[in-house]
Amino acid sequence: SEPMSELVKRYTASVDFDQRLWRQDIRGSLAHAKMLARQNIITKTDLADIERGMALICREIEAGQFDWSLELEDVHLNIEKRLTSLIGDAGKRLHTGRSRNDQVATDIRLYLREAIDDILLLLKEFQHNLLALAEREAATPMPGFPHLPAAPPITLTPVPPPPSASARAPRPSSPPPYARTGPTASRRPSPPSSRLPLPA
Repeated sequence: SEPMSELVKRYTASVDFDQRLWRQDIRGSLAHAKMLARQNIITKTDLADIERGMALICREIEAGQFDWSLELEDVHLNIEKRLTSLIGDAGKRLHTGRSRNDQVATDIRLYLREAIDDILLLLKEFQHNLLALAEREAATPMPGFPHLPAAPPITLTPVPPPPSASARAPRPSSPPPYARTGPTASRRPSPPSSRLPLPA
């Protein structure tokens, strides 16, 4: 058969943008490996090899030395293949009892939880800066424009709305942000008929 064209590879691959999930992918995989070892599905030696391989992969990515492959399509397979090349068959056993959908869902939820924390910190900083601006420029005059027509001059103080009214996160009527990112993933393998002794 003919080799896949570069255009099709770029169209079907997601690694260019989902490689940002590498930390969450490794965290989720290490947690999964510990569960497998606790259930005696993999050996303690396998677990130690997986942890050692993942630590090396972390160092390679942080140093910009990890070779992200378009042929491997996504962050999950890139890390999985590199792990297997480092530690052998123990890397293949890491996928036991976990579907790719479980892995993707877990990575995304972990990523969103961390992104929510970052956004909430930025919103708090925004609230502080908005209040500081209103206090610092309390007597600063500026043109008044209630709609399009010009109006008498006003000062800046009334313009920024109270932080608690305009910049709170989340709004009281919205579900808590973390509630939208859990539970972390299905804890049952795919298909659900697996006879592995996985925790319920």
